[in-house]
Parts: sequence; structure tokens; C-alpha cells
Amino acid sequence: MQKSVLQLLKDLIAIPSVFPNEEKIARYCANFLKGKGFDAKLVPIEKNRYDMVATKGSQKKCILLFGHLDTVPAYNYQKNPYKMEENGDIISGLGSWDMKSGLAVIMSAASKVNLKTIGIKIVFSADEENNSLGSHLIYTKDFLKNVVIGISPEIVDSFEKDRNCILLGRRGRVVYKIDILGVSGHGASLEGISAISIASRLVEYIEKLKFKGNNFLGETTVFVRGIEGSSTSLSLPEKCTMHLDVHYVPPYTEENLLKEIKKNIDSNFSSYISKGVKISIKIAKRNTPYLNPYITNRKNVYVKKALKILSKKLKISAGLTVADENIVANFGVPVITIGPVGGNAHSNKEWVSKKSVLQIEKIYLDLLCELVG
Repeated sequence: MQKSVLQLLKDLIAIPSVFPNEEKIARYCANFLKGKGFDAKLVPIEKNRYDMVATKGSQKKCILLFGHLDTVPAYNYQKNPYKMEENGDIISGLGSWDMKSGLAVIMSAASKVNLKTIGIKIVFSADEENNSLGSHLIYTKDFLKNVVIGISPEIVDSFEKDRNCILLGRRGRVVYKIDILGVSGHGASLEGISAISIASRLVEYIEKLKFKGNNFLGETTVFVRGIEGSSTSLSLPEKCTMHLDVHYVPPYTEENLLKEIKKNIDSNFSSYISKGVKISIKIAKRNTPYLNPYITNRKNVYVKKALKILSKKLKISAGLTVADENIVANFGVPVITIGPVGGNAHSNKEWVSKKSVLQIEKIYLDLLCELVG
């Protein structure tokens, strides 16, 4: 008996998959797809953590359907986060929008398509809500060499207030670390220069900086995500560290944006630097690379085919933040994001529209039939 997309969503919500605990849901998805004729397997990324990969049809050319298995923790839920609840058009539950409804759409639509000239490759990765470890490990040039287009039902966080959109690009993201070395001095005499005081001036200055924008991806934005500094004696704080969280757009890269911010700081804080203050900025380390921006080429033959169907029903926009699509697109694969309408991701009020889930499943089915025919 064929499970409906809503029955699949109910099953998926019922499986806890807060990172790093994605194994159970990965096995569920693999078993379902095996039952629909897919060659499905789990690919280990760490101990007891897996990506799920499934293929069907010729892999000389294939469409990549992809999403992520994990959710964020159940923040402040007053009811069972793993029980799908329906209230009119509203479906709630942890991961209902981000992005178990998307997984259900892929599984349901892909299982109904008759493949002809082009095959399907499905990837459900682990760790997207953390540092995208699963995607960084699974997506390589060789893994994607036969993929002609990638389609993801990730949540749509676009510039449009209407979430009924197609995303054809996303901004990039990087975190910069600023180390400030002040001038030590006795706290009573105030003859030194406090590193924390310099940091407070930097916050105000950096958050007012204006950067170049992009006609499609919008503006480069920055916020200060953390400041750490203290003094353990009756002395002015000599050291302070800041972290800047930046979403950037072309023509910027991680490196040239770093140079621009450094140039601005050196110029506008020269009076402090001349008195012995040292301010350094670098890319903050983490265990996976940061994600570069991308814009999908609308002239690509498969993108043009897809847009013939999609653009009649949905607006075209760009994503505000990064997702696994950035990783796939940065390997040269044209990527389209189209997911169901929902809201309040990463909160206890997360929801997805039942009507939209059903509509998006139908759109995916039409889209796949057009592309694989």
C-alpha cells in the first residue's frame, strides 16, 4: 500500500533526529526507498552517523534530489515534539517544516515516477543544522559528475514575504575573529587602554559599515555574535576577542571582504593603533569550510525546463542564508530550491501548511516527469 505524503511526514516527525542522532531516520528513509525499487544505502560520516544515498535508473545522467535528516533540539516544547498535530491547514511538530516535509515530498514523488532517459539520485545528509558535515563529506566532484540538476525542498527563507518562491541562489557566510590587544594599566589610574572599550567602539563601527550589494542576492550583512574579554585583577582588560557573523554576496569572497573590513578598521582606529593598541582579524576556524554564495544559471537547459513548470506558479527569489544547496552549487551543479510554505523554524511553534505540502508534492511529480522523460 502506497503511503501518502502526509503519512510519510507523520512517520518522519515521530523519529527523533536531533543532530548527531540521525541513524534511525536514515534507516527509515533507506528502507522505504528500497521498497520502491531504489538502491539505497547508508554512508557513514562518523560513529553511528550516516548520510542516506539512493539511486534508481541510469546514472549516466541523473537528477539530484537532496535534503537533510537532522533537526535542531526541541526548544521549549510544552507538548510532545515528535507527535504530528493538525489544526486546519497547519501541521506542527519538530522538523515539520525544516525539513521533514521536504523529505516526505521527495520520497513520495520520486517513488511515483517512471524513469526513461535520466535517473534519480537522492541524498539525505546528516548534520546540516550544525556544520553540514554530512554534505561536506558526501558531495565531491566525482560524486556529482553525472548530476545535471539539483533540486531541494529546503525551507524557503527568501527576501519575499510570500514564501511561495523558487530560490535560484543563496548568499554566502563566513565568521571572522577579531583579536584586540589593549594597553595594560592600573584600573584606578585608567592610564592604559581597555581592550573591551575598543571592542565596544568596534561593535558600533562595524555594524554601521556599508558593503557592496548584488542585484539578485541582495546586501552583505554583518552582526557581532560574541565578545569575550575580562580582567582578573585590578587592571584594565588587556585582551578581548570578537566574532563577526557575515552573510556576503558577490563580488565579495571570504578573503577580499576580510581585507576590506581590515582596511576600514586600520583607517578608523589609527589613533588607538598609534598608542599601542593591536587589532587583528582572520577567518575563524571550524571543522568544515564556510559556504560560498551562488546564483543558478537560468540558461542551463535543465533549469529552463524546470522553470517552464515552476515559474508559472511561483516567484523567483534568493535565499537569505546558507544551506546545503551552497555546497552542491559550488561544485558547478545548477540548483533549484522549492519547498512547502511554513514558518517558525527552530522554535516550538514550527509549522508547515498541509495544503502546500500536497501542492509541492504535485509540483515535484510534474517536474520530475518533465525532466526524466
